[in-house]
Amino acid sequence: IVEKSSIYHVYDKPPVLRTNILNEAKDQAAVAKKYGLKVEWLVSDEKAVDHLTRFFTEEKVEIIVKLFTE
Repeated sequence: IVEKSSIYHVYDKPPVLRTNILNEAKDQAAVAKKYGLKVEWLVSDEKAVDHLTRFFTEEKVEIIVKLFTE
């Protein structure tokens, strides 16, 4: 079995990649908050949902991460 390697498996990636994802997430969350909205990221695998949920919680970024089944 070959496991997919998603860019959103943030804990398996180098710190520079996590920083890029964090900056994008913070930008999205800030704009959404300005307009009274919320951001949801839909991702297609459970490991990415777990990683991003934990990452955003640790970094205090208000983004909801949901599994999107195709």
